[in-house]
Amino acid sequence: MSRAPVGMGMVLALTLLFLLPTAHMGAGTPGPLAVIVSNEADARAAEALSQFLSGRGAEVVVVSASGLDQVEDLATAIFVLGGPEAYEGVGEISSRILTDLESELLLKRSGYFNFFIRNVDGRHYVVLAGHTRVETYQAVMLFEQGGYQDWILYPSRISEVSPFGYKTAEVASREFRWTYAGQEFSMGLTVPKDLYLYYVSSEHQIPYEDWAVLASDPLSRPYIRSLLNKLLSMARSQGYNGIQTLEFLAAFVQHIPYNLEKDVIMASGEYPRFPIETLMDYGGDCEDHAILLATLYMEMGYDVALVIVWGKPGFPAGHMGVAVALDRGQGLRWDINGTTYYYIDATQPGLLLGEPLLPEYLDYEHPIFLFPKLESIPMPVLVRNRVGVIWQSSTRVATVVVTVANFGQDWANLTITAGVPIMGGRYLNSTTLEVNVPPSRVAVVTLTFQGPLRSAVKLEVRMGGKLVDQIGSLPIVGELP
Repeated sequence: MSRAPVGMGMVLALTLLFLLPTAHMGAGTPGPLAVIVSNEADARAAEALSQFLSGRGAEVVVVSASGLDQVEDLATAIFVLGGPEAYEGVGEISSRILTDLESELLLKRSGYFNFFIRNVDGRHYVVLAGHTRVETYQAVMLFEQGGYQDWILYPSRISEVSPFGYKTAEVASREFRWTYAGQEFSMGLTVPKDLYLYYVSSEHQIPYEDWAVLASDPLSRPYIRSLLNKLLSMARSQGYNGIQTLEFLAAFVQHIPYNLEKDVIMASGEYPRFPIETLMDYGGDCEDHAILLATLYMEMGYDVALVIVWGKPGFPAGHMGVAVALDRGQGLRWDINGTTYYYIDATQPGLLLGEPLLPEYLDYEHPIFLFPKLESIPMPVLVRNRVGVIWQSSTRVATVVVTVANFGQDWANLTITAGVPIMGGRYLNSTTLEVNVPPSRVAVVTLTFQGPLRSAVKLEVRMGGKLVDQIGSLPIVGELP
């Protein structure tokens, strides 16, 4: 609340800060603009925070509450010093950011202090506050020790984020051998092991009408593109034309062994794999092969369809293949909305463009088409080495710090829930926060709730009501008295 009086020397220092931006380290391109909102009582905390942020390369401006409107739209991050009853209008700003519980703790709990982070439409707002100005200064010190400031100041540095967990050095490798036009070929592929494990741990109970989304997942695109470039280089070295190149890629996929191992494990009888899974598992059934081949064709720029065909009477099995839009080709094809799509099988080695698998048993006259697209979609992922819980024993309060990266090309409108889980997917204590993360950006937020001290804390991230990421038990990253 920052109620204690302040000396004249502190007032003079704060006045100077209000007038002059803090110099950033080094010359050249200006750093991100960090705006500190403070009253005179918290001048010492403002000066400490200003020096800390400028040391991280930020341009720092300290303003009064009335001056925020002039710089808010230009700021990368805004830091508010003081709680809901802070002097000189600062409390009004804090109150708009804090939850009712956070405000109550700051007002009523003697000795309480903390930092509270929100992300509003891509801009970070950080309230650093305590019960008095002494605790507000302690909140600044606590924030400086947390290590979250870089993602708050530089949310666009998503390339520095690993979405797959704590370790990224380990790799998964696979060798491939296949035959096309009487020639044998081979190549190797290496991907981060955590990328593969990320897909293995992802949701696989997906209805078949949604399988197309597996072919347009943005996280795997750099590795799919690298694989494609190697295959295309090999095709060019052989002098293959356009159709032969399509068949060459199909031969690569067709020679990945066909198996139903993971489908047997699934109670539903289907386990649709992401392309990286099919490659690293070195196996899959018809939809896994088709999704992988469709992904490669899309990276080449082709319009494609996943083709589902059912068995003719007396034949219980179905099948999935790929159809690719071409101006000319041969064999089995369909005209869809004025575009001609030619069939190519992804499972049976030796089958070429237009040659169907088991036409005497499968009904190719009544197919179902799914159209995968490399669309601009959000792709939120928890940054697991920047997620944790800070417990405060005197108030039995958990502060959950969440870092989430949006690797997609569209806004991720998220609902984040943290709490102490109990049976039946419910929570004993929990809190929920709405966060909108811009494409290719990182967002940091905090969630605050009261619960049994040092209890296991679960974190869930939902988008459009669907669970997109979760951590069953968060690490404790700090404890306060």
